[in-house]
Amino acid sequence: MIYKNVEIIDTAYGGYGVAKVDGGFTVFIPQTVEGDVVDFEIFEKKKTHSFAKLIKIHKPSKLRREFPCKFFNECGGCQFGHIDYDYQIEIKKRLINNFFRKVEGFKIDSVITSPEFRYRFRATFRLKNGKFGFLGFKSNKFIPITDCLICKETVVEKISKIANEYKGSEINKCYIIENEKGEALLNTDIKLGNLEDFKDIIGLKTKNKILGDSLLKIDVGDFYYYVGFDSFSQSNRFLLREFAEVVVSFVDENDSVLELYAGSGFFTHKVAKKAKAVLAIEENREAISLLKKLNVENVDIIYSKAENIKRIDINPYNTLLVDPPRTGLSKPVIDAISNRFEKIVYVSCNPSTMARDILRLSNNYDLKKYLFIDMFPNTYHIESIALLERKEG
Repeated sequence: MIYKNVEIIDTAYGGYGVAKVDGGFTVFIPQTVEGDVVDFEIFEKKKTHSFAKLIKIHKPSKLRREFPCKFFNECGGCQFGHIDYDYQIEIKKRLINNFFRKVEGFKIDSVITSPEFRYRFRATFRLKNGKFGFLGFKSNKFIPITDCLICKETVVEKISKIANEYKGSEINKCYIIENEKGEALLNTDIKLGNLEDFKDIIGLKTKNKILGDSLLKIDVGDFYYYVGFDSFSQSNRFLLREFAEVVVSFVDENDSVLELYAGSGFFTHKVAKKAKAVLAIEENREAISLLKKLNVENVDIIYSKAENIKRIDINPYNTLLVDPPRTGLSKPVIDAISNRFEKIVYVSCNPSTMARDILRLSNNYDLKKYLFIDMFPNTYHIESIALLERKEG
């Protein structure tokens, strides 16, 4: 069904403009912003809302801008690209306040912004017929591109050369991560020749083999960490140091820190330089090996799921640092940590589950500080850091 001359009245999490039709039924339309007057066609209808495709903009909003990426209309990667960056921040702040509306006394204490472009030093591309690109918005359609403005130029250059080696008609994934020296790891299923043909790609993983190095050192000012082919890493090269410094600012010199979901040690090394001791807990085997590679004297490492924390002696630790997946903290973890630590430093890429977890902890903890760090400009993604302190009495 097509609707014409409808005003966009809000922006939702996920990067959608919001319209109301037929007496108040909600429709989500990508690449729109409040104030736009548009035509759209519904392609997915649910009981409470629908998703639609933008057909035409009759009257552009004053908040709209011309995004410099020529692939924006087809590629689904930059959901907020059409919105002025300052207003992107305002939208995200509004979304955060809505997620945390049930948390008593909630306020955003600080906002850390980022350069808009060339910030990503890792990305997963799709390859097909000698070209690279991404999948279209809410589709499996391959969208070939020649540049990605939010990725480092050298990352794009490397992936372009790799794509040229793959002439297959099947869509294939290719993950790349590059440090500031230009050294990179590549994880893909396509067949490549000799690594010597690809300058600065120091390690390659395919289905059947690994060539070259299996780890990459990421230097971040006064600390470093390692990444592998399958381990998680933050993506914004401009904010890595500041991100870690904010987390460390919540740690005191006499603190003993238990770190859940430690990953490959992005926070671990920096925290250990300040804290008395760190116990890092992680369930990914590759990440564990990378953590051990740091070889920091006051860090102990346990290979375990976070849910097993109830079996671990946590009494020596007064501070908890958590950076869970998007799903947040499971109920067993919440039950195990509640009222056991003097303070909790909570890092999250999902404000919805973070707000839920902080509410679950609110009987025993007060939210003292909340910071929004914009690690993903031009997208709807939100990174947060919160400090919780145990209630007195």
